Amino acid sequence: METLDALSQSQQVRMPRFDKAIDDRRPPQLWDTVQGPAQLVLFEGWCMGARPQSNAELVQPVNELEAYEDADGRWRRYVNSKLSADYQALFGRIDLLVLLAAPSFDVVLQWRLQQEHALREQVRREGGDSSGVMTDVEVARFIQHYERLTRHTLAEMPARADLVIRLAPDRSVLS
Repeated sequence: METLDALSQSQQVRMPRFDKAIDDRRPPQLWDTVQGPAQLVLFEGWCMGARPQSNAELVQPVNELEAYEDADGRWRRYVNSKLSADYQALFGRIDLLVLLAAPSFDVVLQWRLQQEHALREQVRREGGDSSGVMTDVEVARFIQHYERLTRHTLAEMPARADLVIRLAPDRSVLS
């Protein structure tokens, strides 16, 4: 929120950058600096604009991770409560909501595996630290954390997004 506020002012703004290879933000000295005020800010993320689910929707686990590691639904309810409050303030600042709609959640695993494989190769070529690059097993587990919200968003967001871009399994645009 502070970064978005600063971008609307006539000042220099340090832009935080995430580095998937280390699964964390890059050190601040590697962040870009932009001069505000910004006329356009593209802000993206896996669950951008997601809305919370009803309590009834949280009861049934959607995958093994929820069934065995969140059997009582504590994590699901915690995420939902954050999504109900903190994140809605951020999402309320979106002027134009664009949904890049995967054809299904099953394709998400393949896309994320391709990303990690490409990232591992890039880091290898550059001689960098690949400790944050996930194995295929780690990717499969990782995306289970996002399955509930992804399925929910793919079902409900198209009705309210300003623009829905439907993607094919090869990431080409269908509509």
